Amino acid sequence: LSLPSTLLSIGDDAFYCCGFTSELSIPENVEYIGLGAFDGCRYLYGSLRLPDKLKTIGRYAFDGCTGLTGSLEIPKGVVNIPDYAFRSCGFNGNLILHNNINILGSGAFENCHFKGEIVLPQKLMIIEDGVFERCDFSGELIFPKSLVSIGRSAFAYNRRLIGSLEFPEGLETIGENAFADCSYLEKLVFPKSLEVIRKCAFQNCYGVGSIVCKSDIPANIHPSTFDGIAEDNLSLEVPESAITQYHTAQGWCDFKRITAHHELVCKPSVACALSTEHKQLLYIDAEGDWEVESIPAWCELSQNSGSKKSEITLTVKASSATENREGDIVFRL
Repeated sequence: LSLPSTLLSIGDDAFYCCGFTSELSIPENVEYIGLGAFDGCRYLYGSLRLPDKLKTIGRYAFDGCTGLTGSLEIPKGVVNIPDYAFRSCGFNGNLILHNNINILGSGAFENCHFKGEIVLPQKLMIIEDGVFERCDFSGELIFPKSLVSIGRSAFAYNRRLIGSLEFPEGLETIGENAFADCSYLEKLVFPKSLEVIRKCAFQNCYGVGSIVCKSDIPANIHPSTFDGIAEDNLSLEVPESAITQYHTAQGWCDFKRITAHHELVCKPSVACALSTEHKQLLYIDAEGDWEVESIPAWCELSQNSGSKKSEITLTVKASSATENREGDIVFRL
């Protein structure tokens, strides 16, 4: 397939299911690629480089182009990735999305094999159904603050995602099977704004050992939302004033350990010493930056500020007096 350098537009179904056996080279001046333009062209091979002037990609544009490999970078002029645009392509490199993209359509990258971390656009508002289903992303997943909805099976079967999922304030809905079989996730943090988590959203996320809910009103969940998670053993942390509501809410009541959530925790919370100098390790687990607001004059810390998880040393100075000393070290988030 040889396309002329003067080409500006590739129309709907232009090469639908054609049998070309060549690399696909799209000319630099192309601004528009229509619906299904290369749909089913499974014998095209090599890396796909989209031209910098491209502004529009149609639905199903490269659906089923299994021979296309390598990485994919979306040009800055494209702000919406439509439904099934790159479904079942053979990409096995990185996916590079620019920050002005605000919608990822249903199945846009479903069943591709991108590797490495996925960096989501900062202005992204909606992740539709199945966008990254059966991809192979790894590392921690960080959501943009603008996100309001995550669709059905959006990240299902991304088994190499790890660490914590902290959902942004403003998110309202997590769809059915959204993170099913993401078995290496360790912690889920749900915002106050969350209203609905649909069935099987976290099915078989065996690695989750901690869930934090920041809302006083339990989100509506299905009895199967957390199927496969050890509800008897993990800690469900909720606002202290809402413990009773979670104990009686559908789905949430299945968790046996519902405790008050504190955004900054110091363990141990009490240190005891004799009159001689005493050193003790303290473990800080905070949701952000922290600092010491006050400390008794006869105590010292190896650091007075930090971020998130920290290990610090407390030194209680020696005393020649016989009376007891008591005091508080106050940490502030």
